[in-house]
Amino acid sequence: SLDALKSLSNSDQAIRFFMGFSNLINAVRKLSKFVIARVHGRIVGGGVGLVSACDYVFACEQASVRLSELSLGIGPYVIEPVVSRKIGSTAFAELSLDSKNWKSSEWAREKGLYTNLSKGLASMDNEIEKKLVSFASFPIEASKELRKLHWKDTNHWGELLPKNAEITAKLALSKFAQGIIKSL
Repeated sequence: SLDALKSLSNSDQAIRFFMGFSNLINAVRKLSKFVIARVHGRIVGGGVGLVSACDYVFACEQASVRLSELSLGIGPYVIEPVVSRKIGSTAFAELSLDSKNWKSSEWAREKGLYTNLSKGLASMDNEIEKKLVSFASFPIEASKELRKLHWKDTNHWGELLPKNAEITAKLALSKFAQGIIKSL
């Protein structure tokens, strides 16, 4: 939240704020069940990270995306690993460098952030219901092991994401970033 960013006044407070994203991503990463997201509006910054951590993402056509961090004088360091894992490093670079502009839901689907696009909430909810029934029909142990496979090579994130939270916290408290953030 922009209000939360505006209220940051010291390093410990800033690190705690960005560790919230780190802890959430790591918690989702460690779950044994598939995580489904339902996106019906725009997502920005940490929201893109949270959606990237989900296994299957349903979105409406108006669900555009943006990584605004660079335009605020910070960067998407905490969420980079999960976003790059989901959409690839080239698409992450495009999204993070184009920090002042929204990308369409179709762009997000093409890059792999969204799995399914719907025209509206009713059709999206119907698609979600079908997928939930399908997921529920899979054997629990097989699903658990498949989810581990999907998240292979991420065990180091327990150390990586907190380091990235510290980088982001330092940048967020810089005079430059604070000038931008407080002017909004």
